Amino acid sequence: LLQFAILCDWNSALLFVVFPHGTRWRRDMFLRKLKLLFIDDEPDFVEPVAAFLEQRYQHTTKLVPSVDAAQREVTREAYDIIFLDYIMPGASGIEFLRWAADRQMDTPIIVVSGKGTEDVAVEAMKLGAFDYINKTHIDLEYLPIVINNAYERFVLRRANREMEREKLDRDKEDLAVKIFQDTVRSFVQRINNDLAHILLRLGLYRKQTAKAKGPQDRDLKHLLDDVEFSSKAMEASVAALVQLNQTVTRLHDVEKKAVDLKAELDRALKELDDKRSATKG
Repeated sequence: LLQFAILCDWNSALLFVVFPHGTRWRRDMFLRKLKLLFIDDEPDFVEPVAAFLEQRYQHTTKLVPSVDAAQREVTREAYDIIFLDYIMPGASGIEFLRWAADRQMDTPIIVVSGKGTEDVAVEAMKLGAFDYINKTHIDLEYLPIVINNAYERFVLRRANREMEREKLDRDKEDLAVKIFQDTVRSFVQRINNDLAHILLRLGLYRKQTAKAKGPQDRDLKHLLDDVEFSSKAMEASVAALVQLNQTVTRLHDVEKKAVDLKAELDRALKELDDKRSATKG
């Protein structure tokens, strides 16, 4: 029987199927329809490539002939993948990479060049390019795999950044809850000590005035009753504050358990992804 595991990334709607025994699988069966931007001044090269990706994989493509036009385009429109020519009239592809890095643009960029030197690829990768393709050896059937690989890495990188932000937010929340808990404990301890002292003194005053019968003594008894009533009310308020502290702690612990469960699920999904990569290799 054919066994397989499916790894789903709900944020990106990507599906990866892992077959055992190194069985080759068709990525194009589950390839997401993406918006692709081609920055290239050679229409004889880029137009057939774009047409192939549109017709075979239903990707949406946009062609611009220069870096200046590309900068205007990505400013007003979002793209999933950018194909960038290395050498163009005017500003070069490297200048676009620097411009994108300065703006912390995280769209995956695949550099395309007719110069098949290793130096070009190294320079592009240092500036944030996801991949490099030599124009003179491009394989249209392999190109969708390059696109999918770049987009998978982009999704994973974005997910890791989101997890780091979530962890930072959780750390801040943990600190805020701890400060609240410590403050409540300190406040409750101080109030309880003061209330215990007040109630003790009230008991002593009551014993001293128990047999007194004069008007002033009756007024003092009323005053002691009022003080005792107020003390009991304060005691009830402190008890409510303690209950609130316990509730906050319990809800925070429940939320942390939910976050831990999500982290465990993410780890399981990553293990499946690693197995998929190992199987492919």
